[in-house]
Amino acid sequence: MPALTDPIAISSLRLANRLVLPPMVTGLADAGRASDAQVAWYSRHAAGGVGLVIVEGTAVSEDGGLV
Repeated sequence: MPALTDPIAISSLRLANRLVLPPMVTGLADAGRASDAQVAWYSRHAAGGVGLVIVEGTAVSEDGGLV
């Protein structure tokens, strides 16, 4: 059985390990848009060695937004 720390390939996606950070509401978005605090939160978790980070629903441009 593979270990969680073993690399994995899913089609053309290659991950360093099998650890996944699922999307969760951090409460750090600014009116539905990504904030510096939110980017820092995800950056800290990604730097911790998670193979895949799935971010929460957040607009990625000024004219985008969550309804």
